[in-house]
Amino acid sequence: MLLMLDNLTAQGYDITAIRNAVTTGDFGTAQTLMQEFRTANPDAFPARGDGAGKGSMNGEANGERMLLMLDNLTAQGYDVSAIRTAVTTGEFGTAHTLMQEFRTANPDAFPARGEGAGSGHMYGKLRAKNNQ
Repeated sequence: MLLMLDNLTAQGYDITAIRNAVTTGDFGTAQTLMQEFRTANPDAFPARGDGAGKGSMNGEANGERMLLMLDNLTAQGYDVSAIRTAVTTGEFGTAHTLMQEFRTANPDAFPARGEGAGSGHMYGKLRAKNNQ
C-alpha cells in the first residue's frame, strides 16, 4: 500500500491522513479513507483492465514483492536501477520484461529451483527429516 501512496503523492494528491492511518496500523480507517479518496478522485487510478495486474491492488502487491527482491539483488551488487524505476512508476509490464532479461543474463543471481526457501512444502520436509 505504501508504494501506491507514494505514487499518489508523486501525482500531487494529499493523502496524509491515509498514510498516517497505514503507518499507525489503523487499517480499517485507512480502508475507509481510501474508499472516500477513490470516490472523490476516480481518475487517480487506472481503470479496471488497464495497467499491470488488471487492478491497482494486484499491481501494488506485486510491486511491493518485486521491490523486496530488487533490494536483495542490489545488496548482492547487481545494478537493477532500470527495473526499480519501472516498478516505482507502475510500469509493471516493462519491469517484468527487464526482469526476464536480467534473469537470462544473470542466472546465478537466483537460487536454483529446489534450493533454499520456497523449495517445497514444509510438512513434507519435516516428515522426510524425521524419517531419516
